[in-house]
Amino acid sequence: TISSISSDNTGITIAWNGIALVDGYIIYRSEDGVNYNEIANVTNGNTYKDVNVKYNKTYYYMIKTYHVKNGTTYKSDGGNAISGKKEVGTPTGFSVVSTDVGKVNLSWDNISYAKGYTLYRSFTYANGTKITEQKVADIAAGVNSYTANVSDLEEGGTVIFYLKAYDIENGIKVYGKNTSVSVFIKFKPVENIRWYVNEGYLYAIWDEYECNTMTVTGYSIWGYNVKTGGSITSTRDTSAEKIILPSYNPSNEYYITVQARNAMNTIFT
Repeated sequence: TISSISSDNTGITIAWNGIALVDGYIIYRSEDGVNYNEIANVTNGNTYKDVNVKYNKTYYYMIKTYHVKNGTTYKSDGGNAISGKKEVGTPTGFSVVSTDVGKVNLSWDNISYAKGYTLYRSFTYANGTKITEQKVADIAAGVNSYTANVSDLEEGGTVIFYLKAYDIENGIKVYGKNTSVSVFIKFKPVENIRWYVNEGYLYAIWDEYECNTMTVTGYSIWGYNVKTGGSITSTRDTSAEKIILPSYNPSNEYYITVQARNAMNTIFT
């Protein structure tokens, strides 16, 4: 009885547990699970690799032992058949290396025999509306990273990237199964933050935030004094100007962070 079956880009390998006092093993193969033909006679070892197979086609295997005595060959019953097929591998290690505004950097482990990869994506808006799978790019063999442009996608949604490897058989691309990774499209940051000092108070100014998917109702501002470790948090609901550190000391160093808020008082930038 066949104990295991596996495949790679060169064929299908079957293995079985060896039996004492037999002269060999006859391997049978079927393409429909009914009609079997002998394809090999194995007299040494307990594995066989069938290289005369095509991608994504299911093959069925059965094995019989035989013993020769006084010139007569005695065969066992075939036992249970097992099926398998040659498939292009699925890339492992598919992950997001880093993200930036409008960009997602992806990487994966290279498949040595792959003739290339194809990257797809789907997208779900913040309101739940979905865009079905779309092709992003064909990627050359040997390449294991790609920077995807997502500047056309709305903030607050989720994009799923799908990666497939392919081999070429008889001049046709044959794809393996896809692997996927999802990425939340971050909201762009509040831009052009400036500051000035007036009468001993530190003020922050920034560009008004515009967003297609969220209504901005206010801002949250943080001022950090990195020399003393102190911080003050304050909120502004109207104009983009706020005294954030009334205890301003020109001898200290400060960092300013501004984030937009929506009506639910949720910070989303």
